[in-house]
Amino acid sequence: MVEGEVFYQLEPMLTEDEIEQGWIAPCSAYAKSDLVLDLRG
Repeated sequence: MVEGEVFYQLEPMLTEDEIEQGWIAPCSAYAKSDLVLDLRG
């Protein structure tokens, strides 16, 4: 995720490093704002 804010009802299984790099778990995240995603693999 490049920009925006999400929340989780249950915390995702992401490390602190992944979260700091902008990783999200889209299958369980709820958008709290408009999001800008980087979809390059």
